[in-house]
Amino acid sequence: MYRLPKLIGFPHRRPDDYYKELQERPGWKDLDGEVAMDVGCGSGRNSTINILKYYPKVEKLIAIDNYTPSIYFATSTNTQPKIEYRSADIEDRSTLVEWEGKISKIFSTNCFTHVDPENAFGNVHYLLKPGGEAIITFVSKSQYYDIFLDVILRKEFRQYSAVYAYPLWSTNLPKC
Repeated sequence: MYRLPKLIGFPHRRPDDYYKELQERPGWKDLDGEVAMDVGCGSGRNSTINILKYYPKVEKLIAIDNYTPSIYFATSTNTQPKIEYRSADIEDRSTLVEWEGKISKIFSTNCFTHVDPENAFGNVHYLLKPGGEAIITFVSKSQYYDIFLDVILRKEFRQYSAVYAYPLWSTNLPKC
C-alpha cells in the first residue's frame, strides 16, 4: 500500500504564478536532466506552453492521455523535440509498464477529477522512481459540477448524459 504525501493546496492562479511558485519548492527548480510526465496532457498545450517554458532543461517530457484523438492532435500541433506524446491511461497499469519507476516528476492538471483516485494515485506511485514527486491539481469542489449534475440528471437531458457525463468520483452520480 502507498502513502500519500502531505497535500499542499494551491488556490486557482494564472499558470505563470502557479509554475513560478512551484519552482520555489525544493527539487522543482529546473528539473535539469530529469524525465517528467504530464498525465492527462490532452492537446499538449500545457506541456508545450507551460511545462517546457518553466522547465526547459528537462531531459524528456512524456505526455500521456487515454483519449487517442487528443494524442493525434497534440503530435500534429504541439510538437517539441523533448516531448514524447503517448496514448496511456493513468488508471490502467498495463499501459504504463514501460515507465515503471523511471519518472522523476509528474505533472497533472485537472485530469484527476475524472479518474478513480485509488487506481490513479497508486499508478503515480508505481511510475515514480525513488525520491520522485508529483504535483497534481484538480477541482475538489465547483459550482460548475453541481449545475452540470442538476441539468444532466433532468429527464429531458438524459439522452446527452452518455456523451457528456464523465464519471465524477467525488459525487454519487446516479444511473440515468
